[in-house]
Amino acid sequence: LVVDIEKEAESLNRKKVGGGGGGSAGGSAVGGVAVVVDPYIARKLRPHQREGVRWMYRVLHGLEAKVEEHVNAARLKTSHGTGCLLADDMGLGKSLQSLALVWTMLRQGPRGVPTARRALLVCPASLVGSWGAEFNKWLGGVRAQAALAEGGGLEAAEVYEKWARGAPPGTKSAFDHWPVLVTSYETLRRLAPVAARAKPELLICDEAHRLRNAQQGSQTLAALRMVNVPHRVLLTGTPIQNNLDEYAAVMDFACPGLLGPIGQFHRRFTAVVQRGGEPDATPSEVAAAREAARELAALTAGRV
Repeated sequence: LVVDIEKEAESLNRKKVGGGGGGSAGGSAVGGVAVVVDPYIARKLRPHQREGVRWMYRVLHGLEAKVEEHVNAARLKTSHGTGCLLADDMGLGKSLQSLALVWTMLRQGPRGVPTARRALLVCPASLVGSWGAEFNKWLGGVRAQAALAEGGGLEAAEVYEKWARGAPPGTKSAFDHWPVLVTSYETLRRLAPVAARAKPELLICDEAHRLRNAQQGSQTLAALRMVNVPHRVLLTGTPIQNNLDEYAAVMDFACPGLLGPIGQFHRRFTAVVQRGGEPDATPSEVAAAREAARELAALTAGRV
């Protein structure tokens, strides 16, 4: 459904669609509609970034689930919303990949209409201005106008309201359209009701590893859950898999319900893997740890 970055839509539309709406990895499966990343930004993507954009798009549209036979596939189908974790190392272009995804989903969709009307990008307060500069750099300043909300004063509230209202009726000026809101976690905690009213369809969480220590009752998670965005991308360049409970906390927000309740997850995976890594672990405990690690990898396959 999302094409290889530089392939023409025409060639993909010629591909046959299999029974039940399924399609090939590179072609369209719904009404012959091909989704192609805007060449303006596509030509700036390196090969691994092209794969990253394609992968995120397919995951968010439910087209990239990789579930091994022993994993209960029904859990993926019943999770609320779709999400993924992009954990490239620093310097590999997570920002550019994210912007290519945002722009594509704001303009196109597998059914011939855009998947998203509004996008919300949340980051640490120190990075709000940097993300605004990234939008200008990679999208030319007019393709996807980004409204920046820094701080907690009246000005930030006005930015939220402008974004939530959308463009004035009948306007054709690109400068009247602000489909993306870039805000800090701190500001979102205060203005989450306004963001929820806007009903954004796409959420990008930068520095998502900060959610790893967040408990269910934290203000940050409460604000993010209040907005209740259906498509979620979490960005991090910091390893989080060394602590499985922290990994589960991050993944639970990206893919609600995928890993089950945190207590159950700890007993099923964290405790077993930790015990298998102890110097005095028995052969059976080591084997159980390896099996738990393999099962966890299969469960999250296609989401990280």
